[in-house]
Amino acid sequence: MADFERIERDYFEALQRFQNDRYVIIELWPGASFVGHLKVTIYGAEETPYEDGRFVFEIKTFNNYPFYPPGVFCHTRIWHPNIDINRAPPTQSFWKDNVCFDIINPDRIGKVDPESKTMGWTPTKDLSMLIECLKLMIHCYPPFFNPDDPLNREAGAQYKYNKDEFDNKAKEWTQNYA
Repeated sequence: MADFERIERDYFEALQRFQNDRYVIIELWPGASFVGHLKVTIYGAEETPYEDGRFVFEIKTFNNYPFYPPGVFCHTRIWHPNIDINRAPPTQSFWKDNVCFDIINPDRIGKVDPESKTMGWTPTKDLSMLIECLKLMIHCYPPFFNPDDPLNREAGAQYKYNKDEFDNKAKEWTQNYA
């Protein structure tokens, strides 16, 4: 059973944490009446291929929160190694993330990745940490931006082997979709 007091506390802490952050906007998901279902908009940072972009993420806590990570889905089309562009958006009855990083990987709950040294979800993590990780991923900070563990293999390979081409495509997609 979900810990609704914890979800509410995490939500209000995230609102406070990011209230003056020019890159993050936190709102309830449209039509949601529950603070565990959020719309988080992250703006691309200067000097990244995502500069001037606005990227919308849906974050949803489930009944096993805080022992299991929230679901994360990026609704903005983005050329990024760690975001799948071909996954269908979640529905009320079916959820599948399209964002890949350790903090939300169900196989890494409570475990440390031996290469990146990042830790998967634990009950001590919260929405603020998750949102900060998403921001760092969009702002191209390793290990959150990780072309070595891509969900979009084509973008990951392009970043590693032809970064200029990757940057051009990511900028073009940011202009067209974000």
